[in-house]
Amino acid sequence: GVAALDAWLDLQDVAVAARHPDLGAPAFSRLLEIIVGRCEADETDVDEDAEDALMQFREAAADVLVATYFLLREAYVTGVAGALTRAFEAVARGELPAVRRAEAAFYALRVARKEVVADAKARPDVAASRPARESGPFADVSTLEQRARSRAAAHQGRLHS
Repeated sequence: GVAALDAWLDLQDVAVAARHPDLGAPAFSRLLEIIVGRCEADETDVDEDAEDALMQFREAAADVLVATYFLLREAYVTGVAGALTRAFEAVARGELPAVRRAEAAFYALRVARKEVVADAKARPDVAASRPARESGPFADVSTLEQRARSRAAAHQGRLHS
């Protein structure tokens, strides 16, 4: 858990160009998926110790998530948007535990929010007062709710047919 996260933070002291090729963007994309999964709350465990452990893990994961954002940038936002889309689609199908997956993905976006916003503001299209969600990696985020609603409606239509 937390010790493994420390190893990923230690890796940040090594320049990306000096790292083994296996420790590039694909590894960090997978790391993002794993961390989001581990950040899910376990509603079957109402033990206060389990809740404390989740909070400790999330606190340790926050720095790793920010470092992951700096390596992945657009792929980070796209990865989180994909996790949210899958979670919302599952909730629309009646899989209520997927709400925990969505909350964990929102957590991953929230901890990197300052960096995401700073990058978005630095983009020429955003600087020209064009909403960030219209293009680039933010397009997935902006259409997330729309896609989830249309798929939920289609699913409901199939149920009532």
